[in-house]
This record gives sequence, structure tokens and C-alpha cells, in this order.
Amino acid sequence: MTKCKKKKRQDDFQKVKLKVGKTKPKADNATNTNFRTKGINLTEQLKKDANAPTTHRKLNIKDLLSQLHHYSGTVKQGALVGLRELLTLHPSELHQHLSSLLSEAAAVFTDKDPNVRMSATRLLRLEKYFVMTVGICLQVCSPTPTKPYTT
Repeated sequence: MTKCKKKKRQDDFQKVKLKVGKTKPKADNATNTNFRTKGINLTEQLKKDANAPTTHRKLNIKDLLSQLHHYSGTVKQGALVGLRELLTLHPSELHQHLSSLLSEAAAVFTDKDPNVRMSATRLLRLEKYFVMTVGICLQVCSPTPTKPYTT
């Protein structure tokens, strides 16, 4: 009886002899770490507003304004060029997004990249649109606080 138990216990703890040229067998307690992924398509979120004006790169004004917060100078400069293109093609967008446009462009004036600063000044130098912007701002503001600054 003791011989049977001892033999059974030894069978449990037998070392597997490895053969030359054969792959090592997997352990009994090996964990399978494979995983699979699937993409989720949300068609409602992917729909673009068909009547919103876009640039030649298919970016609307909200996309371009959000790109002004990017860390890369070239992305900011591309967004400013896209805004300039969008405002020359669709001047009505200026009236709708005037406050966000001015605040975002003003924040980019202090950028460390000189090309970004130059593009920001070019954006606001759109002559007829800049005059319209200043005119709208002066209409919105009361005339007394702006009188010392206007000539």
C-alpha cells in the first residue's frame, strides 16, 4: 500500500526529459495571452454636415479652430492657412464664428514659431474681411471705451 502511494506521488513530480531538436512542451498552467480586437463603426458620428463649408482638405471651421491648439507649429500654420482659405471662399462664416476666431487667432499671436505668428497676421490682414471684423467689433462694443484706441 505504501509502495503504491509513493509511486503515484513520484509520477506526479516526474521531470520531463527533453529530446534534442524537439520544441519544449508548454507548461500545464500556461496562460493564453492572445486577444482579438474588432472595430466599432458609429455611422452617426462619421456623418459630416453636408451644408457646412469646407476647405480643399475637407476641414470645416470647427476642425481648423481645434487644430490651433495642436503642439506642432506646422499643424497650427496649416490651420491658419485653412482658415484664411475658408474665410475668403465663405465670408458668412466670419459672422457666425467671430468670437471664437478672434480669441483663437489672438492666442496664436504669441506662439514661439515665427511662421505661425506670420500666418496669424496674414489671417487677420484679409483687407476687406479685417475691416468688416473691426467694424463688427466696434458696433458690438460701446463707443466710449474704444474711443482712445481708435483714430
